[in-house]
Amino acid sequence: MKQEVREQFINIRKNLNKEEKKKYDSKIINTLINTDIYKNANTVFVYVSMEDEIDTSYLIDKMIEDQKIVLIPKIIKKPNMKSIRLFSKKDLIKDKFNTYSVKDSKEYKNPDLTICPGLCFDRKKNRLGFGGGFYDKYIFENKSTYIGLFYSFQNGKFPVTDTDQKLDYIITEKEIF
Repeated sequence: MKQEVREQFINIRKNLNKEEKKKYDSKIINTLINTDIYKNANTVFVYVSMEDEIDTSYLIDKMIEDQKIVLIPKIIKKPNMKSIRLFSKKDLIKDKFNTYSVKDSKEYKNPDLTICPGLCFDRKKNRLGFGGGFYDKYIFENKSTYIGLFYSFQNGKFPVTDTDQKLDYIITEKEIF
């Protein structure tokens, strides 16, 4: 059932009009950076967007400009990832998992704020990712405020298991809840 929901939302996201996507991404990111949660965070763990995900490029630039400690995922092995400091986007490299990371390996634990990607969410603040378990394990092991970035149309129904971790907030182009 989860895999069917994943495929459905991957397809919907892929078919989003590029201009609409830019508009939605901008609204979501601007909503985030205007929250007190963002403003008061010193350390922020954020995904480096790939393909059809909500674009975090501007957000990463803004965090560096705001002199926050920017942390990004470094996949160790399934389902383990560490949060590693990013000083500049020039330091980004493609790793063996085909994601962006950095060479550094010093791990930072318990960031003030963690920005999570996902394919689908529900009104109870559950998220459905790609199925690797990376974020569920990370959320379970780290104290942070967790915010998921989603398009409003990614709201759906999916089974939730004991290992699935809830988010604290979800931001879409329409609302924060």
